[in-house]
Amino acid sequence: MTTPETPTPQEPGSPPWHAAAPVMRGKMPMAAPYPPALPPRPDPITAFMSRHVPASRGAAPHWALAGVAVVALLATFVLTSGTPGIGMTVTGIAVLALTLPLAPRDQLAVRGVGALLTVGLFCVPAFLDNDELVAMCVLTGFAATAATVAPPMRFTGFILGPLLAGFEWALGLGWARRGLAAMPGRRTAVPILRTFVIAVVVLVLFGALFASADPAFAELVEAVTPTMSPGLAIGRLILLPFLVAGVLGFAHLAVSPARLDLIGARPARKVRLWEWAVPLTLLNGLFAAFVAVQAVAFFGGADYVERTTGLTFAEYARGGFWQLCWITLLTLAVIAVAARKAPRAEPLQRLLLRVLLGVLCVLSLVVVASALHRMTLYEDAYGLTRLRVWIFTVELWLGLVFLLVMVAGVRLRARWLPRAVAATGAAALLALAAVNPDALIADRNIDHYAKTGKIDLLYLGNLSDDVVPALDGLPAEKRQDVLDWLACYQGDNGGLTWNLSRTRAEAAGGDC
Repeated sequence: MTTPETPTPQEPGSPPWHAAAPVMRGKMPMAAPYPPALPPRPDPITAFMSRHVPASRGAAPHWALAGVAVVALLATFVLTSGTPGIGMTVTGIAVLALTLPLAPRDQLAVRGVGALLTVGLFCVPAFLDNDELVAMCVLTGFAATAATVAPPMRFTGFILGPLLAGFEWALGLGWARRGLAAMPGRRTAVPILRTFVIAVVVLVLFGALFASADPAFAELVEAVTPTMSPGLAIGRLILLPFLVAGVLGFAHLAVSPARLDLIGARPARKVRLWEWAVPLTLLNGLFAAFVAVQAVAFFGGADYVERTTGLTFAEYARGGFWQLCWITLLTLAVIAVAARKAPRAEPLQRLLLRVLLGVLCVLSLVVVASALHRMTLYEDAYGLTRLRVWIFTVELWLGLVFLLVMVAGVRLRARWLPRAVAATGAAALLALAAVNPDALIADRNIDHYAKTGKIDLLYLGNLSDDVVPALDGLPAEKRQDVLDWLACYQGDNGGLTWNLSRTRAEAAGGDC
């Protein structure tokens, strides 16, 4: 029986047990090499963000961090002060003035045009009271700010930029943290700032609760802070961090622009000649037939339309207007797809592409003119409204877009086209604001009243204070009725909410 101390007997002719393993002098036996571990693949969202929306590796300048805090604090008071006015103008221009110096010193012409359009859009709240137009101008102004500090080159950049702007604040946190870490005297400044913020939050929170619990204490709080109720103070404290994040996102976008032009930048798979030429030829024929029918109808006059369709000229114009608007938009989509998919390697292919798309653009301009003519006829019969003014403006802009597409089709190269379309869209919005649509509506409806004796005074009273300069054409009694209705819905007009139209309305008088 063997024991642990006794080696196992060996077979005859085998080496002894102590010689079974080789003796290594000075080195240990090397282990077999293992393949290196592969790094984990990032998820699609992380990969997309790291490629198209990169984070800055630098540190935020000290003046930029101070500017972010000041602009966010100003925006907090503006957004909680009531009706939009000059405060919104100052806030928008302040965001542009803060972010533009952080952007690279290139594309000066593009940035200059964008800055002028942005300032013009932000000036609208100080002059007009039309809530729809003011909201559209402010939103477009912030989009124009992003496009000015980080100018896109392709339509994907203009379309997806506002959608991905919400991620910029998260990417800017590290940029801001590194800037705070590099700030001189931060060992003293940061605790002081933290203590101040905590003290303000504690005072506002408990002060609001005490004020809501006791009327006498509420009177004391209102005496100390007459312009700020406890609830408003809490609301501003809640809103302030979100606005800091938003302004920080704009600043980070200027430092590290998003590369959204890379999305869809791969060359499209080209199709064969007949695959795109045949549909475009048939579409051109359909457009030509419609244009011919339109020419016969409109040159034939109201009698021809009523005899063939049984409709009045105004009803005929109204019936097809919205369809023509959709046709205009769909035609632009068809042109974009054809220009991307059609081959252009040979001279014949380029010539055919120019001819077919050029004819389609010309016929589309006729369709746009037909839609505008229909709107004019309908307005002559029933008057002007805000919706009709908006549609009229959009149709005019789409006609300009078709002209730009025709110019781009001459050389079949249009790197400038996306920026031109975006710039003309902002310019069209500015032109609409310069026209003062509510005053235009009142003026045209008053002209309609002079011809027919019919006018909807209640509709004029439901518009904004922008209509006041156009009310002089009404009889004194009817003018006063409209002013009284306007006074019932008039917003605040002082300090950050000051507005030129509301000032004129207050001077004109009105009793709710």
